[in-house]
Amino acid sequence: MPGAIKNTKIGKSAGRIEVTGAFSKQPTQPNRSNAEAVSTAVGAYISSQKGSKLFEVVFTSADGITQLTEMLKLTADTPNALTPGQFCVQIILDDSTVVYVSKFYNNTIHWVNPAITYGEPLSTGWLSYTLRSEGISL
Repeated sequence: MPGAIKNTKIGKSAGRIEVTGAFSKQPTQPNRSNAEAVSTAVGAYISSQKGSKLFEVVFTSADGITQLTEMLKLTADTPNALTPGQFCVQIILDDSTVVYVSKFYNNTIHWVNPAITYGEPLSTGWLSYTLRSEGISL
């Protein structure tokens, strides 16, 4: 797949791309407890890429043991605006503006700032990134 993210940039370990928010399509977790509508807990991560905006995301429940794996669509929006089957990745620009990834490439991110006033043009951009122990570095 052209432009796919390298496996070294995704997965569950320090210095990988972190999922900011994810909305499960399932009503329950594998242990039969209620699934969280939107999970922003640490522990959700991308395990593989299946398309330009389609990724396999692994949720880890509050107990830290139970996991749920689902195909979710990358959406450039805030966690509270997600609908079932979507997830988001937040980044903070050099000027402290919070934006969300709309598309990943190996060394480039396309981003959108959803926090705009109604009627203003959509704020978008792209930038190069590297991964460090704390996550994405711009």
